Amino acid sequence: MLLTPYSSDHKVAWDRFVAESRNGTFLFMRDYMDYHTDRFEDASLMLWEDNSVVALLPASRHGVEWRSHGGLTYGSFIMGRDFRAQLSLLAMETTLAYLKDQGINRAVFKPVPHIYHRMPAEEELYALFRCGASLFRRDISSSLCLANRYTYSKGRKSSLSKARREGVEVGSSQDWETFMAIEEALLLEKHGTRPAHSASEIRMLAERFPANIRLIAATRGNRMLAGIITYTTDTVCHAQYIASTPEGRDCGAVDAAVDLAIQQTTVPWFDFGISTTDQGRVLDSSLAANKEGYGARATCYDHYLVEI
Repeated sequence: MLLTPYSSDHKVAWDRFVAESRNGTFLFMRDYMDYHTDRFEDASLMLWEDNSVVALLPASRHGVEWRSHGGLTYGSFIMGRDFRAQLSLLAMETTLAYLKDQGINRAVFKPVPHIYHRMPAEEELYALFRCGASLFRRDISSSLCLANRYTYSKGRKSSLSKARREGVEVGSSQDWETFMAIEEALLLEKHGTRPAHSASEIRMLAERFPANIRLIAATRGNRMLAGIITYTTDTVCHAQYIASTPEGRDCGAVDAAVDLAIQQTTVPWFDFGISTTDQGRVLDSSLAANKEGYGARATCYDHYLVEI
């Protein structure tokens, strides 16, 4: 097996492999990954066998630590159809030996959650177990299996009825700036933080991936009161951002926006994102309960550590 660091010369081959892989999503396309090269030192790797790519590792370097890319929620091994159990052990051994030669002391792997798999792709979980990796972080997300899901809670149904009575209208929007201003105000108020993306970055990414990134806004009287930005892959519609003004919360606008996003989802899963902080050790129970009110139940996003 041959391992090489990614370079821009490999962009076409990289993107083609992601599109044909078992567990790759558009977040691993280089036009998405490379938008924040000013913040992360790319350390992505490509694994080859018989002159063919068999796996990719989107990653970044942080001093003596190598991570499944620091700018992405998940990553680790992106696998082709021929990446089988025995090959995964060789791939892990080859990767860790390479990282050791590069002066890396710690490697962090963030496997792609199963809901994003086009077909089963958990060989690396076994390889991580075999090399003594430790599970050091587990975030809990809330997901809807749209073919077999619970109904909305009584409170959620009531909020949607209120939104209709209050004249809230929902639909697709291109007003990224207004929505991100609402999102930023909400995060500053509740957590003292800012969104991971600026409005200009979200607009740029949406223009690069118009089939994947969408904004649904809830308005009344030509004023945006709430909205949701979704990232849609082949298997999951993920709620990247959900935000509302105080007025929007009072009149059920945020529920109306989320409901439309769910109703218009054409892939198997709708995922609300994580409800944990402090590397998964603290559960925001009210946030989780809010998502569970739509009928969502738990999916875990895991992080594994290998000491090299």
